[in-house]
Parts: sequence; structure tokens; C-alpha cells
Amino acid sequence: MNYIVIILVSVFLVRIAETRENKHEKILFLILSVLISSVFAGVRSYDTGVDIKSYVLYHFDEAKISTLAEYVDNHGPESILYSIMICTIAKIFPTAHWMLFFIQLYINSFFYIAAFRYKKYTNYSMTLFLFVYYCTFYIYTFNIMRQGMAVAMLIWGAVELVYNCNYKFFLIMTVASILMHPTAIVILPLIVVNKMLNSKKNLLKKTFLISGIILLTALVLVLRFREIMSFLINVGLVKKRYLNTITSLYKGHIDFENYKVAFCLANIFLVYMIKKAGCRRKKDFLLISFMVCLASYLIGGVSTFTERIGLYYWMPALCMSSGYVANLFRIKRDQKYIFKAMYCSLMLMMCVYQFFICNQAAAFPYRLM
Repeated sequence: MNYIVIILVSVFLVRIAETRENKHEKILFLILSVLISSVFAGVRSYDTGVDIKSYVLYHFDEAKISTLAEYVDNHGPESILYSIMICTIAKIFPTAHWMLFFIQLYINSFFYIAAFRYKKYTNYSMTLFLFVYYCTFYIYTFNIMRQGMAVAMLIWGAVELVYNCNYKFFLIMTVASILMHPTAIVILPLIVVNKMLNSKKNLLKKTFLISGIILLTALVLVLRFREIMSFLINVGLVKKRYLNTITSLYKGHIDFENYKVAFCLANIFLVYMIKKAGCRRKKDFLLISFMVCLASYLIGGVSTFTERIGLYYWMPALCMSSGYVANLFRIKRDQKYIFKAMYCSLMLMMCVYQFFICNQAAAFPYRLM
């Protein structure tokens, strides 16, 4: 219940900001919205979110007594942006709660900027964009904090790529994301997909071809994942610790995996129907993104690590589809509020799905410090 309240309050403040004509009032309500959800994340107990013990508490204490050079020397150059961040905060602030706060502030800020740019390019609501984020990813970041920051940067990059064709900016954000979490490198094929869809020729065939390749690759990986991972480890491309994330096919819980597959299929269908709202190129991009997500979920049946890779495609597609879904049907004036209520209910159901069925965030129930 605590999560739902914070989500609704934060989104309500964004909505107020959108309705204000005064620029200073807009900024004030947006800042309040960002801070409320960031503070909520910062004052949580150290046992709310599995990654706190792995990536915050131990590292915070070590960074406090080490120089940046010593810290990087102990942990390697990968995730250098995270190293700089945690060393800086550890030197200035007394407890790791500040680190939790700044991590969430970092993530929130990029999502809010992406929502603002999305509204500028499409004139769709940034409130709905952020509502999707809060219902699907906000709680998730209580666990995957480093990757959460990488995904947040790429949300902004993806908006600029898809709606402004700003390849240079997208590459800059991708490099920054990789320096935060190396798995962000999986987003690079998005450049190729976007260029193909920009050609505006045979879009349906291209979408079918790319989606088919993605799903066929996923099937091969599911059936031969352990062998493939072992090979990559032997040639030095993947670290040995990732073998620990391999479980039995479908993790021994077929019903749990069926929930996930059905959920992804439902969203693929939803995005496919976006063609009724026009703007075909965006529709094809979103459909392909969901195909990637489904593929990562299928692979997730044998590895938690690979399941998370799909987030780099899942979150941009889900957030950017919000405006198209809201405009999916020609809604009469007396029906639009009913439709919005139905869409909001769907997003809340997705929120419940995240931390009741999937429990991906490993952050329920919430506990105060």
C-alpha cells in the first residue's frame, strides 16, 4: 500500500504541473514529485531491496575510507560512473541512506527529462509516461540500482533517437550507460533498427523479419543456454559468476513463467494495435522492442541475468507506447475519462504484477529505516 500511495501522489503532482501555465509553478510541482519518490526510496530500511547489501552498504563503507583511485583499483574500471558517484557521496554524507536517495534521484531525473522531451515531440501526456514508469520500474529499481541508472539514461536517449533521430546523443547516452553498467551495450542494435524503419520501405516485412530472428535466437538460447554460456566464459567474454544465475528450465515453476509469457504476449498485441493511432514507424519500433522483451523473458527461464537485459528495450517501448495507447481509439468526449480510468487500472495491475507475482524488485514489503 505504501508504494501505491507514493506512486499516486507523485503522478498527481506531475499532472498538476502539466495543467499549470506559470513556468515556475510547473517546475515547483515537478521538483516536489521527483523529491517525494526519491526521499521515499532513501529512507527505506537496508533490507528493502536485495542489491543494497551487494552494491551500497559494503561499497559505501569501503569508499568512505578509500580514494577514488584505490576504490577503482580494487573493483576494476567497469561501472566507473557508479564508482565516482559512490565515492563522492561517501565522502560528503554520513550514511548509505543518502546513497539510496541520490540513486533514486538520478533515476527519477532522467525519466522526468525523457517524459518532458516526449511531450515536446509528440504532444502526448508526460503524466501518463511517468505513470507507466512508476507502476512498472520504480519499485524494480529498489533492487537493480546500478542497472536502473543505466536504463534511465537510455530512456532519454531512446526518446531522442526515435522522435528526433539524434544518433549522436543516443550514442553519448549509451556510452555513459555502459560506464554505469556494462550490460547497457545490448541497446546498440537499436540504432540499426531505427535506421531500417526510417527508410519507410517494406516496414511490415522488416518488422516480421527482425521479430522472427529475435524469437528464433531466443528459442536456441533457451534450449542450449548452459552450453553457450560455458563457451562464452571459456573464451573470456562472460565472467564465470554468471553461471550462478543459471537455473533449471522455467525455474521449476511453469505457472510463474506462463504468467510472464502471457503478460508479454498481451503487450505485444497491444502495441501492434497502435497502428490504429497512425505513425507506423513508431509502431514497428515498439513492436520490435516488445519482441526483444519477450525473448529476454523466455531466456530468463534459465537465467535471471539475461532476463534483465530485456529492460533496455522493455522500458523505452512501454513508456513511449503510453501516448499512442491513450490515442488508440477515437474516443468521444464523454468516454475519454472512462478510457483513462481503464488505462490507469491496467497500469496499476502491472504494478501489482511486478511486486506480487514476479517479485522482481525483491523490495516488498517496504520497511522504513
